[in-house]
Amino acid sequence: MGIEAYYVGRQKIDTKGLCFFLKQLQEINSSGGGRALLGSIVDYIDLAFQKTYVVPSSVTTPQILLNDLENRKAEYGITGNVTLINKIAAGTETVKLERRNLFSAGVSPFPSIPLGGSLSLDSSRIESVSYEHGTGSYYEYIPMGYLGKIYSRVKGRPTADIGGNLLKKEGVVVECLFAKNYSVVVESTEKFSTDFTAKLNAFNQLPDIQGKVTISRESTKKLRAEVQGNDYYLVALFSAIWSDIARAQT
Repeated sequence: MGIEAYYVGRQKIDTKGLCFFLKQLQEINSSGGGRALLGSIVDYIDLAFQKTYVVPSSVTTPQILLNDLENRKAEYGITGNVTLINKIAAGTETVKLERRNLFSAGVSPFPSIPLGGSLSLDSSRIESVSYEHGTGSYYEYIPMGYLGKIYSRVKGRPTADIGGNLLKKEGVVVECLFAKNYSVVVESTEKFSTDFTAKLNAFNQLPDIQGKVTISRESTKKLRAEVQGNDYYLVALFSAIWSDIARAQT
């Protein structure tokens, strides 16, 4: 599968680097995804003439580098939590993925919402996708300097307890965006048809989505999905490779 199977698109966010927004959400407490990806080794895809990305699923013990940091906090001189959290004030941050940063793949689920597969969109007609953060959204990350301490300890040669050679050729999830109340706004290049309106109304009546998500038409070419509730989802992630960690040595 290609990048379009996993992600809606990617966007540079301030000094954080490239952020990949998931097409299909992962619940925060998933055993092989969600928060379990933070500090995990994941497949790093770097093929000729294709966009570089990581597959959002652990290929070895979940959080293997995070666990190393937790177990060796004293040795590494880390005080406090190994991961840090940046809370996002509601309504203060909107990330807009323009068409050039979207990954098209024909007919696809409505992006980044619970049960999005119940309402499909033609990806080739999407002009932009915007994410508006609501109450409770936050970034959780492992400081690169902490990961650099691991590199220094093993002198650049990963041992089996942190993934061995797998770590040298794959990627590591270093930061995650979690949200429970947020909006996804999709703008189309064409007007949504009467048939689509009927499908939209049917979606909003599904018992499984009641109280979780509501999709409305803001205009003839724009849809807004409002996600509500107490369940956190992994919405987006950032990754690094071994050479990035090498540069973060302290």
